[in-house]
Amino acid sequence: MVNQHINKYPKESITVLEHSYSPRYRRLYSKSEFFDTGEYFVIEQDEDCLIIKKCYMEIPTSAMRINKHSSSIACVSQLAFGTYTFDEEETNEDQLVIYLDETKIEIET
Repeated sequence: MVNQHINKYPKESITVLEHSYSPRYRRLYSKSEFFDTGEYFVIEQDEDCLIIKKCYMEIPTSAMRINKHSSSIACVSQLAFGTYTFDEEETNEDQLVIYLDETKIEIET
């Protein structure tokens, strides 16, 4: 069911859904090729922006590991549920930048 949901949206986007562990967790899904070349990622968030950075040689304790099978990352967050597209100007091979207010796609039910 999750794959049906995220397949409706652009490849260069991320979908935020509730995690089954706890209401304070979110599961971030994406089919972007950005996640193909990394295993660990650091997620930085403020009120307006979400930045996901690849970890290379040094992996900090705050890094999250991507589940390659489901193309998802579990994290503690209060992100609003929905699908967000990447900011094309600021996203590069090392980091994804998502402006939360500007890039949200309305979910059709």
